Amino acid sequence: MFNFFNNSVKPAENRERKLFSAASGTVVPLETVPDETFSKRMLGDGVAVIPSDDVIVSPADGLVSMLYPAGHAFGMVLPNGVELLVHIGVDTVSLKGAGFRRFADENDVVRAGDPIIKVNRRFLIAQGYNPVTILIVTAAQRYLFDFVKPGTKVKRGSIIASF
Repeated sequence: MFNFFNNSVKPAENRERKLFSAASGTVVPLETVPDETFSKRMLGDGVAVIPSDDVIVSPADGLVSMLYPAGHAFGMVLPNGVELLVHIGVDTVSLKGAGFRRFADENDVVRAGDPIIKVNRRFLIAQGYNPVTILIVTAAQRYLFDFVKPGTKVKRGSIIASF
């Protein structure tokens, strides 16, 4: 679809068909996310993590295709064409950027594990927001994704899905 990777990023073979956790924490069923857009898989299939710390990293090597001004979400395109959305919290767009600090910009080429956003989870929770972090594969028709099971404890950068 897009050809952003003409010589800029060539992922390591062992990483090409894997997604890594964008957050440390506990995996929960996507169906339990209190937002129907995600829980009913309207944007695609994925996985959710209740974060245990404040740094959100890139889940794969790729291009940051969009970064919401509020800092609560970003999209990526991987060299193989897979498109991802990472969304931090439920309804957090209404915070208008409060509690979020961006480390990346749109059109940045990043590696899996690179910091993208720092979130102040305590602030989000104090304001009444659920901090669940959601990873959605928005264009997954060509691949079958195998996500880790709910209840799994993950660390940033640990494998969360393979395809």
